[in-house]
Formats: sequence, structure tokens, C-alpha cells
Amino acid sequence: MSNAEQLQALYKLKVAVGLVDVRFDLTDAGKAASLEDVAGEVLAIEAAIQAGHTKPLDFGDRRLKRADDTVEESQL
Repeated sequence: MSNAEQLQALYKLKVAVGLVDVRFDLTDAGKAASLEDVAGEVLAIEAAIQAGHTKPLDFGDRRLKRADDTVEESQL
């Protein structure tokens, strides 16, 4: 299975559990990496996330909007 096919299958599973949207912008096709290269990089990132090799970044500037329209600081 190609990287692109693996990525497509992975994101179909993510949609099934609630993913709403994801986009990869490859606007300059002449200079951009191939679809297979990009898919391979995204799969590597996904593998690192699954293996726990990531940590949340908190720049202290994120705000969450509550359902009642009030805004509160994130407690990340």
C-alpha cells in the first residue's frame, strides 16, 4: 500500500471517530514534494504521536470559547 493510500485509510478512520476537516496545501506543484513524499511525512508525524514522542505546546495565548459565549484561558 502506498503512503498516500495509507494516509487516506488513516484519515477515513479519524473521520469515523469525529475528525471534521484536515487540509494539506500543495499550491506550488512545481516546487513542492510529491504526494507520496508529503503522505510519508504526515505518516511519520502520526507514528510519532502514537508512540508518545510529542508534547503539547503552550504559548499562553490560546483561548477557548465556551458554549455560553464566554471566553476563558486554556488550562493546558
